[in-house]
Amino acid sequence: MAQADGLTDSLKLIRVDSVTIAVAPAYDPSKRFEVRAEFRYSGFAYILKMTDCVYEEKFKGKGVGRYRLGESFLTVSLGEEWCGYYYKMVAAIIERREVRSGGG
Repeated sequence: MAQADGLTDSLKLIRVDSVTIAVAPAYDPSKRFEVRAEFRYSGFAYILKMTDCVYEEKFKGKGVGRYRLGESFLTVSLGEEWCGYYYKMVAAIIERREVRSGGG
């Protein structure tokens, strides 16, 4: 918790080569699915809860499974303190569009 006290911001925009959206049955009986983003960044593997409601609903609609997205930008957010800990989450996903050169 002492490390979090020194933070000056709680959002970070990062670029990742790919991200896998994992949809699994929820542990919480009031929810049907849990959605997480899995990716590698700066040499570390991450599995973070998603709070991007557009992507969350899109992939919940596909059902249980793992869905790969290509190069994307992720907004990683630090959540509120909960039981003495702070947790990172993916607040937004921006997929990179394929750009084709040429006009013909």
